[in-house]
Amino acid sequence: MSSSGFKLLAFFIFMFFSNLNLFLTRADTLLLLDYSCSTNKSFMANSSYSMNIPFLFDDLSKYAAGTTASTGFYNSSSNVSMGGNVETVYGLYLCRGDVSHDVCNDCVDTAAQNINVEGLCSFAKEAVVWYDKCMLRYSNWSFFSTMEETPKKFSTKFTNITIVDLDMPESSFKTVLFNTVNETAAEAARSLDQHGSKKYATNEVKVSNVVNLPGLDTLYCLAQCTPDLSSQDCSRCLRDAVDYLSSVWQGFVGGAILSPSCNLRYELDSFYDNNDDKSPGPAPRPPTRVPSSQNPSSAGKKRNSSLLKPVIIVPAALVAVIFLSYVACYFKHRKAKKRHNNVLRQNFGDEIQEVKSLEFELATVVAATNNFSDANKIGEGGFGTVFKGILQDGREIAVKRLSSRSKQGTSEFRNEVLLIARLQHKNLVKLLGFCLQGKEKILIYEFVPNKSLDYFLFGLILLNLYIIKGIVKGLVYIHEHSRLTIIHRDLKPSNVLLDGNMEPKISDFGMAKIVVFDQIHGSTVTFAGTPGYMPPEFVHHEELSLKFDVYSFGIMLLEIVSGRRRTADINNADFLKYAWRLWEDNKGIEFLDETLKSSCPEPEVEQCMKVGLLCVQKNPDERPTMTYVDQILNDHPSELPLPQAPRRSTGRMENEHVNVTNPFTRLSNR
Repeated sequence: MSSSGFKLLAFFIFMFFSNLNLFLTRADTLLLLDYSCSTNKSFMANSSYSMNIPFLFDDLSKYAAGTTASTGFYNSSSNVSMGGNVETVYGLYLCRGDVSHDVCNDCVDTAAQNINVEGLCSFAKEAVVWYDKCMLRYSNWSFFSTMEETPKKFSTKFTNITIVDLDMPESSFKTVLFNTVNETAAEAARSLDQHGSKKYATNEVKVSNVVNLPGLDTLYCLAQCTPDLSSQDCSRCLRDAVDYLSSVWQGFVGGAILSPSCNLRYELDSFYDNNDDKSPGPAPRPPTRVPSSQNPSSAGKKRNSSLLKPVIIVPAALVAVIFLSYVACYFKHRKAKKRHNNVLRQNFGDEIQEVKSLEFELATVVAATNNFSDANKIGEGGFGTVFKGILQDGREIAVKRLSSRSKQGTSEFRNEVLLIARLQHKNLVKLLGFCLQGKEKILIYEFVPNKSLDYFLFGLILLNLYIIKGIVKGLVYIHEHSRLTIIHRDLKPSNVLLDGNMEPKISDFGMAKIVVFDQIHGSTVTFAGTPGYMPPEFVHHEELSLKFDVYSFGIMLLEIVSGRRRTADINNADFLKYAWRLWEDNKGIEFLDETLKSSCPEPEVEQCMKVGLLCVQKNPDERPTMTYVDQILNDHPSELPLPQAPRRSTGRMENEHVNVTNPFTRLSNR
C-alpha cells in the first residue's frame, strides 16, 4: 500500500469512528513502570550465561502462552553448558491477578524482549522489570521462595495528580488510604485461589466525603505477592511496602510500590477487573414513540435514514477490520523479528552481522527436506540427525538438525557457524547457512554424495593416498594458512566426507578450538574429542596444541593403510604395538588386510606407516607438523627421522616382551 493510500485509509477510518462515536481502544496496553539492574555483576556477550538467558525467557514465554498458565506465575532455570562451562540463570514472571491469559502472555513476551538486550539492563547478571500488568525477573542465584525487599520502587506513572490539585484534605485522604492498603495487604497475604497459590487481593472504599469530584468517589487498591512465598513472608513484604509508601508519599492520589517479591497499587480510578462485581447495568430505554401529529414525510425520511445506516456502517466496519488486521500483523511481525534478533545476538554476540547473511528461513528448510521425512534421512550422530534436501534452485544440501535434548548442541552450533563461515578450502566441508527459529537449531552444508571415509577404509591404496593428501591439505590450511589458527579436536574417518570425485572434505568443527600464537603450546581446555583419536597428553593432562590433530591424523592414517578399524582401546595399545612391530621387522605389508596385499605397492605402504608412526609419538614435540607431513607425501624425501616406539601411558611398551598378535582378528570389516 502506498503512503498516500495508507493516509487516506487512516483518515477514512478516523472519520467513520468519529461520526458514529465508536472508540476502539486497546484495553490491555502495557505500561513500563520501572526496572532495576545489577551494577556490579555483568556477563560477557559470548558466555554460557548469555546463552542461557534466551533459553530461560523462551521457557517462561512458552509457559505463559500455555493453556495451563492459569495462576499467572511461573519460575524456571536454564543451565545449558558452553564448552563445559555452566552458568545457570534463574527467572520468574508474575502477572497481575486479574489480567487475562492473553494479556499475561503478551506482557511476559514484551518484558523478555526489553529487560536485557534492548538496553534496559544490557549484560546485567541480575535484573527485574515491572509493567502495570506483569513483572519479570532473572538472576544468577536461586531466589525462588525467598522474600526480597530490595530494590524497592515508588511509581506514579499512572497519575501525577496530588490532593492539592483536587483540593482535598490531606489527613482525611491519608487515613482512608493507609487503612485500605493495610487491609488489602493483610487479605492478600492470607488469600488462596482454587489452586492454593495466588496471593492477590483487591479492595474498594468510598471516599466521597473527602473528594468532591464526579467519578472520583472510590479508592481502588490492589496487593499481590509471588505465590511461592509463605503467608508470613508475603505479609512481611507487604507491610514493608506500606511502610515504604508512608515514607515516600507526597500526596499522590495514585501510585504503586514495586519490589521483587510483592507490590501495592492504589488509584481513584478502577484499574483492575473485579470478577465478583455482579452489579446490573443500566436498564434499557423504552422505545421512543413518534407523536401522531408528526409530519409523515419527516417520519419517512427517518425511516430512510435508518435503512441507510447499515449501508454506510457495514462497509466502513469491514474496512476498519481489514486495516486493524493489517496493523496487528505488521506489529506482530515486527515484534517477532525483534525477538529473533535478540536470540541471534545472544548466540553470536558481536559477530551477528557476519553470520546474518547465512540465515535460512525454517520454512525453506522444511520444504527442502520434505518436513524432515525419514526417507530423506542420511545419517544420525550424537548431536542430531542429517537429512538430504533440495532447494528451490535445484541445489542439493545436507541438513544437520541438532537434537533439542543435547546440551552440547548449542555450543557446537555457535562454534560451527562462526568457524566455517570464515574458512574456505576445497578440503573443508562448505557451510551454506543455518537456521535458528524457536527450538530449532539447524546447519545447512553442501551435499557430499559419497558419505564419509569410514565407509571406504578398504580399497586401492592409490585411491586412499589421494584421499590422505587431501586431508593433509585441509589440516595445513586450518593450522597455518587460514585467518584463524584452528585445532579441529575431533578428526576421525566419520568426520571426513567424500564428494563425487572422492575429494575429501573435513567436517564437524563443533568442538574446534581457535588459538592464538602464544597459546599453541600448553593451552588447557575442557575435555572433548573421540576416545582413541585423542593424544595421551590431552587424555591425561588436557594439554592442547596443534599436535592434537597430528596425533588424530596418525591414527586415521594407520587405519586407512590397514583398510580396517583400530581397536576401541582409548590408548590404542594393541593397535599401535602391532603396527610398530611389523614396521620395525620390515613386514609392513602384513599390516594390510589379506584382500588388499596384491594391489598395494609395498613402498607406499611402508612410507604411510612411517608417517603414521611419526604422528602418533607420545611426545608432541617429536611429532611432525602437518606442513612437514605434506612435504613427505608429495616430495618423498630420502632422509626421514625415525619414529620412536609408541608407548603406553605408563611408558613401558618398548621394554617389555610383546607377543605380537593381529588385533584386527577380533573385529569385523565394515
